[in-house]
Parts: sequence; C-alpha cells; structure tokens
Amino acid sequence: MENLNSFWEKLLKLMEDDQLSWFVYGLIIVFIGLLIALLKVVFTADKSEKLAYRRWRNGLWGEEYLTQLKTMTESTQQTIEALRTEISDREEDSIQRLRQAESLEEQITERQRIIEELETQNKPPFSVSTFFIGFTVGIILLGSAFGILYFLQIIHF
Repeated sequence: MENLNSFWEKLLKLMEDDQLSWFVYGLIIVFIGLLIALLKVVFTADKSEKLAYRRWRNGLWGEEYLTQLKTMTESTQQTIEALRTEISDREEDSIQRLRQAESLEEQITERQRIIEELETQNKPPFSVSTFFIGFTVGIILLGSAFGILYFLQIIHF
C-alpha cells in the first residue's frame, strides 16, 4: 500500500512540471481520440466492410470469394427487379388513390359550402353569451339606478 501511495506522490511531484503535465494531457487526449475512432469504426462499419473483415478472417479469397460475390450480385439484381415491379404497381395504386382523394376533397368543399349557407340562414339574432352579457350589464345598471335614487332619498325601502 505504501508503494502505491509513493507512486502517486511521485507522479504528482512530476506533474508539477508544466511541460510534463501538458505532454501527459496531450497523450490522454490522443488516446481518447483513438479509442473513439476505433469504437466508431467498429459500430458504424457498413456491410461491405464487415463482409471484407469476415472474408479475411475466414480466408475466403480467390475463386471462393469470386463465386460468393457473383451469387450476391445476382441476388441483389433480382431484389432490385422485384422492387422495381413493386414500385410500378404502387405508382398505379397511388394514382388511383390520388384521384379518390381529389374527389373526396371536392365533396368536402361542397359540404362545407352547404354548412356555411345553413349556418348563415339558421343563425339566431343574438348568441347566448351576448344575452348573458347584456343581462348582467342591465342588472348592474338597474342596481346602480336604484342605488342613486335611494342615495338621493327619492325612494325609501
């Protein structure tokens, strides 16, 4: 335990020198940068990089690699063709859906126009909130009038 404490004490004494401390800090930053770069490469490698690593690890070079690459290329081309036919089918379906959506939008605008016409025809002369505001103001004015008349002793309760 004493050896460990003396090691840290010696290290702290060495770190008091500015040049050495800056050098150690630089090494730490470089080490952390390299660690981050390594982790980025490991976790974000795309399929071709991972496949190249597997080939290298398993020793798939030469004819085996060429055969595997041709097989993968053919399957990729078949997948691309299947996707193209699916896209063309979807385009036709999308065109039909777009036409349906346009007709529905026309129906909606027509219905909104009819609703607006009916609302303007069936609109009451005043709304409920207007009635309550007027009623409240009327009660306040009536109370004020009675208060003024009572204060002037024109009326007695």
